[in-house]
Amino acid sequence: MNQPLRAEVTAADIAQLLAEVDGYAWRLGRSRHDFLDPALICEQTGIAEDRVRELLEGAEPQQPPREKTAREAFFRTLVAQRLTLARRLRARGTPAAREGLRTIAGGTGISSTQVAHLLNGDRSARLDHVWRLEEYFGVPEGFFSRTEGEALGAHLRKMARVDLPVLVLRTGMQEMDATGVALRATGDLSPEETLRQLVPAFDALAARLRAQDRAAHRASGQDTEQA
Repeated sequence: MNQPLRAEVTAADIAQLLAEVDGYAWRLGRSRHDFLDPALICEQTGIAEDRVRELLEGAEPQQPPREKTAREAFFRTLVAQRLTLARRLRARGTPAAREGLRTIAGGTGISSTQVAHLLNGDRSARLDHVWRLEEYFGVPEGFFSRTEGEALGAHLRKMARVDLPVLVLRTGMQEMDATGVALRATGDLSPEETLRQLVPAFDALAARLRAQDRAAHRASGQDTEQA
């Protein structure tokens, strides 16, 4: 698996995403800890649960080397670690032992010899191997290939820019007894950007409706006193 050089996710990037999570959690009257379960993040990203906690607390994500040989070795080790974790997660909570190499080979079309090499970190995984393993184990895209910074960053980005904004909108609609929100696409904004702009607009609408309700309540009280 040939991984191109690219800008890696840093602790500062993760801190920024966590700040976004904090903002939406505050709107919901909750804290980030209500949405950041290290065990669940482990299952979604392939990062060990203890390491997830460290990264959420500000640890710097491990960066792959830039030198070609060392970089290839880094990603061989990464695939081996993620494959070991995927097998352990699959076997968790069941009396059965971890799936053998032949079982994985039969389910992925990858030879048992190659699966053994991947588990031992002896050979690099081809992209089609990565895709087959993701499909076989039912894990998210990038589980076997993303660095811990990329994996956690992607998880937090989806939470902060899709999942939590949607939850904020749904909560607001319930409070207003609304059944839906109609969006008019302009083609200029991504879905993430649309959601991020929609939330404050929805907040403004909700505030205006609450003000109207209070004014109507006061007017009703005045009419009652006059009567």
